Amino acid sequence: MITDRSILSIDLGTNLGWAVLQKGSETPRFGLRLLPKPHPAKFVRARREITDLIESWSLVLGDVLALEQPRPVGHQAALVLLGLRAVALLVARDKGLHICEVGPSELKKLATGRGNATKDDVLAAACARYGAEDENEADALWVLEWARQNATITGGAAL
Repeated sequence: MITDRSILSIDLGTNLGWAVLQKGSETPRFGLRLLPKPHPAKFVRARREITDLIESWSLVLGDVLALEQPRPVGHQAALVLLGLRAVALLVARDKGLHICEVGPSELKKLATGRGNATKDDVLAAACARYGAEDENEADALWVLEWARQNATITGGAAL
C-alpha cells in the first residue's frame, strides 16, 4: 500500500479524467480536463494538461502516476489511446515519477466486485463512494484506489 507518496491517476481517452491523493491525505480530489478532437492537437493539449496536473498538485521526484492499461477497440481508438499513453509516460519520466498501470478488468473488480462490470456499474460505484459524475472521473478514481492499495515501488521508476 502506498502511503508515503502522492499519487496522480489519469484516465486517458476522449478527455482526461484525473484523481490525486496527496501524501498524508485520505481524501482524493478529482476532475476532468477536456481535450480537442483532432489527434495532433489532442496530444499537444494532453501533454500540457498532464504537466499542469503534476505541477499544480506539487508532485515531485518519486511520486506516482497511475494509468489504466489501454484496451482499445479498433484502429483509430488504438492510435489515440496509445498516443496519449506515450505522452503520459514521457511527461511522467521527465518529472521523475514512478509509473504503474492496471488492467480494466482488475479495476472493474475493485469497483464492483465483478471483472466484467459495465461502465455504468463502475460509474455508479464511484458516484456512491466519491461523488463522481463522469465515467472519466470514475475510472481515474478507481485507478487511484488500485494504486493506493496494490502498487509497489521498488528502486527506480516502475513500468
